[in-house]
Amino acid sequence: MVWCLLANFLELCRGGWYHNCVFWYPEQPWLTVKTIASFNFIDKLCKHSNASESQPWMVHIDDDMYFNTASFISQLQTLEKVKDRIYCLDKVLQSKGLGTKPHRGGKYKITHEEYAKDRFPIACSGTAFAVRRDLVKKMNPFFKSCPAIRLEDIYTTGIIREATGLPNPIALRPKVVEHFKGDEEKMLRQQN
Repeated sequence: MVWCLLANFLELCRGGWYHNCVFWYPEQPWLTVKTIASFNFIDKLCKHSNASESQPWMVHIDDDMYFNTASFISQLQTLEKVKDRIYCLDKVLQSKGLGTKPHRGGKYKITHEEYAKDRFPIACSGTAFAVRRDLVKKMNPFFKSCPAIRLEDIYTTGIIREATGLPNPIALRPKVVEHFKGDEEKMLRQQN
C-alpha cells in the first residue's frame, strides 16, 4: 500500500496534478498532496474493482481518530437519500453560515497569494469526512485547476467541492469519530 501511494504521488507529480513536487521543500502541503493522491487512487485505480458498486464510499480519516464503523453503517440508508453531499464525520468549519476566515499569521497561515478571498468556502474539519465514489470522480479533475493550499480539509471539502459545484457539506449526527485520548480500549468496548 505504501509503495502504491508513493507511485501514485510520483504519477501526480509527473502528470502535472501537483506542481513544484520538490521532495525537500519544507513548505510543501504534504497532507494536501496525500489527499489528492487518495482521490486519484480511488478514481483511477479502484474504478475497475468489483467492490465499487458494493462499497460506494471513500472515508478520509486522520490516524489519531477512532472510527465507529457500526454507527456509520447504521446511518448509510439516511446518507443514500441525500445525493451530491460530502459528509463531515466530525464538524463543519463555518461561522454564522459562512466559511471560516483564513489565518493570515501563525502556524496555519495562508497568504493572500495562496488564497485571496476573505473567507474560505464552508468545509469539513480534516479529522474525518465521507464522500461517495461518484463524487470522487466528479471532484478529481478540479485538483489540476485549483492551486493547492496546506489546509487539506478546507482545500478538498471547501475549495474543490465548491469548484465542482457541489452543495455545502453536512455534519453527520451522531458523530462517528472521536479523537484517541489514551483510552482506546474503552472506545473499542463501547463499539462491541
